[in-house]
Amino acid sequence: MKNEQIKVYKGREAKHYERFEDTIKYLNEEQIKKFLLHVKQKEDKNRQRNRLIFELLLSTGMRITEFSLIKVSDIDFEQCLINIPFNNTKTAKRRIARVKRELLLDLKDYIINNNIKNGFVFRNNENKELSARFYQKLCEKYQIEDLPFKIHPHAFRHSHIILALKKGVPINAVQQQVGHMDLKTTSIYSKLAGVDVVRGYEGFEY
Repeated sequence: MKNEQIKVYKGREAKHYERFEDTIKYLNEEQIKKFLLHVKQKEDKNRQRNRLIFELLLSTGMRITEFSLIKVSDIDFEQCLINIPFNNTKTAKRRIARVKRELLLDLKDYIINNNIKNGFVFRNNENKELSARFYQKLCEKYQIEDLPFKIHPHAFRHSHIILALKKGVPINAVQQQVGHMDLKTTSIYSKLAGVDVVRGYEGFEY
């Protein structure tokens, strides 16, 4: 009886991960460059802010619910990190996300230029966080025709994970960066990224 229960559980678990794999939509490097170039060139009074939003989503791999709650006090400009408090995360576990230095310097300029002393970095006219719907509409605004699917905020998280794995970032580091509770979730991206066991063991002599 116990073995039968284990088989049923494993079967359900496998189906869950198969369904999840089917939902992963991401952009490759060429598509990302094309999209970001479009954002930089589009005439918009909020062009600097919008460019930063897309580049930070890609650089951190954060969920949009986490991203929308970033405050000035969460950013460590010296160490190039963003603190994500436990109450902002899906897993209820605090973590930190690495951000490339050049991008964080641009963010610092944005904060100074807009006289943002504290509170949410990206905010509405009432100094509250921007809604998930706002970010969705922002993606729709910058949609370009020759991309394989309609861009949505979570696509930048998927793209971050795939690109990081393709570039050789250790899977455990990727898991910690994006806050996956289970390494199996990150492993699904490894399959899509084409990261194989042979390449993973390069330099291992035992």
